[in-house]
Amino acid sequence: MIINPYDFLETMNTATEDEKQKLTLILAESEIEQIPSKIQFHPQIKSYAKSKNKPASELLLDASYHHAAMKKLPDSSRRGRPDIAHRCALFALDSAINKKALLQFYIHTRNEKIIWINPKTRLPRQYHRFIGLMEQLLKKSCIETANEVLLSIESKSLDELLSEQKGETFLLWEQGKKSSLFQMCKYNESSPLTVVIGGFPHGDFHLASNLIEHKISIDSESHTASYLLAKTICTFEQVYFQQ
Repeated sequence: MIINPYDFLETMNTATEDEKQKLTLILAESEIEQIPSKIQFHPQIKSYAKSKNKPASELLLDASYHHAAMKKLPDSSRRGRPDIAHRCALFALDSAINKKALLQFYIHTRNEKIIWINPKTRLPRQYHRFIGLMEQLLKKSCIETANEVLLSIESKSLDELLSEQKGETFLLWEQGKKSSLFQMCKYNESSPLTVVIGGFPHGDFHLASNLIEHKISIDSESHTASYLLAKTICTFEQVYFQQ
């Protein structure tokens, strides 16, 4: 699939000088990766690569299509889930705070890479087109128009990304201190806020819970990444637009 980057660009409002608080969302430990070399010659992978007319090494691992081959991989039960990042990214970019250029959204991947999505980017709604876009991004490291970078990916640890953020950082974690998203968003209204959410389907964090001091739990039950992200954005907008 040939990507025309201008298909993914939209006009945005710009933040004004007196905007006091911005929200950064990090989808941590997301299961986005190219098909590992260990299973590239599995019959299921070879057949899939042939149908896509691409080398297996350039294709995205997807549990929906590669489940049998993935059984040979460590931690296989949570890998190959780019659909989680797709749902979360769509909601984040559709939000009112993003339209006002008050949101930064990052995807941290299993292999310690950071995907940055320009707030102006209009991601494809169709999952298969999103997969094609991610495959091109992983191959080229950047999707851009003549004047603007729309998506980029770089080798950077979650710890490094967190160290670049200003203001307070919170991790949404089942084992964190009981609190509410409203309290989190009101914690320091004059300062930027960074919220980290797990981008994997189940299990626990491998890294994030050891890197972030403020860890909160909003419920005794576990929730999907897309629910937590949507709830965080809606709560932040409620607090922000009441100022």
